[in-house]
Amino acid sequence: MTSLQNDAINLVKMMPEDKLCFLIEIMQGIAGIYNADTTLKTEKQKAFDELEKLRKKIPDLDEERELAEWREEKFGYEGVD
Repeated sequence: MTSLQNDAINLVKMMPEDKLCFLIEIMQGIAGIYNADTTLKTEKQKAFDELEKLRKKIPDLDEERELAEWREEKFGYEGVD
């Protein structure tokens, strides 16, 4: 146990019994906040990982050619030059 943990335990031991319920409520609140932050980070990480799976690497993308092909497919003509 670290010295900081020992200090915390000693402070709790010196506290009157009727004040411990307030301390417990505070500690539970802090634990809830910590768990909520962890859950949120986990959800964000899962979403990011999902996006990474969908990402494709295109080594040589010719935007002009892609646009011309799309126009040909969609409208039946080559682009205006």
